[in-house]
Amino acid sequence: MPTSTPAHTNDAALALRGVTVRASGREILSDVDLAVASNERVALIGPSGAGKTTLLRLLGASLWADEGRVDILGTDPSAQQGGALRRLRERVGFLRQQDNLVLPLRVAHNVLMGRLGRWSTLRAAWNLVWPTDLDRARDALRQVELEDRLWSLPEELSGGERQRVAIARLLVQRPDVVLADEPVSALDVRLGREVVDLLLALAREQGAAAVVSLHSLDLLDRGFDRVIALREGRLVWQGNARDLDPATLRDIYGADYERLLGEEADGR
Repeated sequence: MPTSTPAHTNDAALALRGVTVRASGREILSDVDLAVASNERVALIGPSGAGKTTLLRLLGASLWADEGRVDILGTDPSAQQGGALRRLRERVGFLRQQDNLVLPLRVAHNVLMGRLGRWSTLRAAWNLVWPTDLDRARDALRQVELEDRLWSLPEELSGGERQRVAIARLLVQRPDVVLADEPVSALDVRLGREVVDLLLALAREQGAAAVVSLHSLDLLDRGFDRVIALREGRLVWQGNARDLDPATLRDIYGADYERLLGEEADGR
C-alpha cells in the first residue's frame, strides 16, 4: 500500500528515522519514518495492536527505540538524563484514554498540576494543601466551559467533563507538543467531537504539534492536516482524510474493518 513521502525532518517538531521497537521477542514498530511539523495536527489510526500507543510513548519520551533515532523538539530524548529529560517531557502534553485525574484532589488541584514541572518542590507540596494560581486555573476551565467546577471532585463529573478538565490541565501546561491516545474512546460521538475540537484548538492556538490516536473514523474530519495509519507496526499510509476510501481502509484494518463500521453505525 503506497504512502506519501514523509515530510522533511530538518524543521520538524517530531521526527522518527528508521525506528524499530521490540518487546517479548517481536517487533512492535518496524522501521518507521515520520516527521510532524510544528503546528501540524495529525490523526493516527490503525487496528488494535498496530503500535499506536508505542508510537505515542516514543514521541512522549517515555520509551526508547531499539533501532533508529527519535527527535523531540530538536532533541534526542535517549541522550538526556535527570533535569534535562524532565524539562523535555514538560514540553510534551499527553492526554490518555483515561483522563488520569487524581481522584482525591479537586478540579482546581488537578488543573494546576499542569504547572508542576515549573514549580519548586515546596510550591508543589503547598499546592496539595491550597492550590496557588487560581486565576490561571479558572481561566483554563472557562475555556473548556467548566469554570463552575473549580472545587468539584473528579467523581462528581461526567466522562466528558473529566476529559475537558484534563484539557484544561494542558492549557495550563502550555506544551509545545500535544499527544493523545484514543482520548474519546469512552465517550459518545457528540462528546468525542467536542473533546477532539478542543484538543485541536489548543494545539492551533499554542502553535503546538499534535498527534491524536483515534478509534473512530467519524472524527477524521475535525480539522486534521494529515492522517497516518499503522498496521502491524509499520506506517502503511499517510495523506488527507478525504483520500481514505473504503478499499484503503480495508487494507489498513483488515478483518477489523467491518466490525469498526458496525460500531460506528451503532454509535450514531
